[in-house]
Amino acid sequence: MSKINTKSNSRTLVKQFCYISIQITVLLLAGSYVQFQKRKIIGKMNIYVLVIILIFGIIILFAINEQIKKRKEGKQSWKVSKRGRDGIVYSQKVDGEWKSIEVDGELLLGKISHVIYFKTENEWTGYPKWAQNRTEIISRIKIVFPPARTEYENA
Repeated sequence: MSKINTKSNSRTLVKQFCYISIQITVLLLAGSYVQFQKRKIIGKMNIYVLVIILIFGIIILFAINEQIKKRKEGKQSWKVSKRGRDGIVYSQKVDGEWKSIEVDGELLLGKISHVIYFKTENEWTGYPKWAQNRTEIISRIKIVFPPARTEYENA
């Protein structure tokens, strides 16, 4: 369980790092703008240059964040993601290839944000052979969709 918390904490730290980097970039640009204004150097072109630098900085931060996500996905042999408004997809690496199953869900408003409808044990046998470990798959889905914000049917 501690490994799960570590991954969650590292994900949170990366997001915080990105937000702090964006804030620092904005503050530096604002400080540069004030310095330019004091020296009477600022013109329309300089404002455009500052805006372009800010936009590229934000794009670079998002690209770095995506690369970090891809590296984590490469190390982990499973992933859970949302599909559309309500659906959930559980994917697992089987023989070096990603295979997926869909799990029904429903988006809610309020403290409970999702209801996930797992198939009963008898219905579960309709999934492919690699997805027959029902308990493990449900526990992994519960990691991504924690019980504090999610209700489960047939879990």
